[in-house]
Amino acid sequence: LEDSDIEHSVPALDPLEAYFIVKELGVEAAAPILAHTTEEQLCAFVDLDCWPNGDQPDIDDLGTWLAPFAAEGPESLVRAFLNLDSGVQVLFVAANLRIFDARSEEIPDTDEGTARMATPDGFFVLDTAIDDERDLDPFYLINALYRHDLEETHRILFAAQWELASTLEEEARTFRAARLADMGFPERTEAVRIF
Repeated sequence: LEDSDIEHSVPALDPLEAYFIVKELGVEAAAPILAHTTEEQLCAFVDLDCWPNGDQPDIDDLGTWLAPFAAEGPESLVRAFLNLDSGVQVLFVAANLRIFDARSEEIPDTDEGTARMATPDGFFVLDTAIDDERDLDPFYLINALYRHDLEETHRILFAAQWELASTLEEEARTFRAARLADMGFPERTEAVRIF
């Protein structure tokens, strides 16, 4: 944190080393470090910290890791979010929002305790519970994504609306397992065989 050349020293860290530094400091206190992380480092943080049972990512934990980027501004949040696996991106959006196609669906009335947002292009109407305590406001994320790349945001929202969570989880789990193996953490069956 006191390094005068932090923008160069953080990317030079091994992902596992960077993870342990951030965990030691705490995610919020480590925000200056997170601002300079690489895609590989951020994926390692999520792989190591956001899959408590190994089968699916914990959306609340993922929001905790993304919140410091949101505090830095929309560009920082978008950079971090788009560095995640596409399946994890879609799972996060699907878990936080109910998505309606404004052009072809009849939009139900909102329930009490539900916040609603129409997307800037008028293609979608998004609902989220306002009483949930989240580290990251999903509307803030969607607005930041829209400002960055319209087509990419459409892809994420369409996928979150229609793709099966089980398929996305399996794909994300496969990518995660390969990255963990590269860091020296073999899959359970391989670990049992080795030991």
